[in-house]
Amino acid sequence: MITHFERDFGKKKIIYLGICSNENAGRIIGVAEIFDFDEKVNMATIGYTLSENYWGQGYAAKTVNALCGFLFDTADINRIQAFVMPANVRSGNVLLKNGFLKEGTIRQGVFWTGRGVVDLDLYSLLKSDVI
Repeated sequence: MITHFERDFGKKKIIYLGICSNENAGRIIGVAEIFDFDEKVNMATIGYTLSENYWGQGYAAKTVNALCGFLFDTADINRIQAFVMPANVRSGNVLLKNGFLKEGTIRQGVFWTGRGVVDLDLYSLLKSDVI
């Protein structure tokens, strides 16, 4: 599995990152991902998932902040976007807290494994929004 992730990383297809707490850096409490790199638009999509035991403690906001810092400063990406199920208000709030703008809802426009065709809210942040 790690070889598969490494191959995808090398192709700039998808990057998986473990999320850890400062209290226990050896334990993964969630996963962040960077995917759908588009060189023509100079953008990437981010996602994150935390163990339910760590919800509401600021880890998601810190993770998004770190991803944005890396993508804007190191990878020189211009646009970062994220998709959130409309019912997941807390995740949308994490993005808003990090300066993202809610662009709208993609109605019945995405097939989500295990859920079928769903609506998704689209959030974005441009490099010029944070400079």
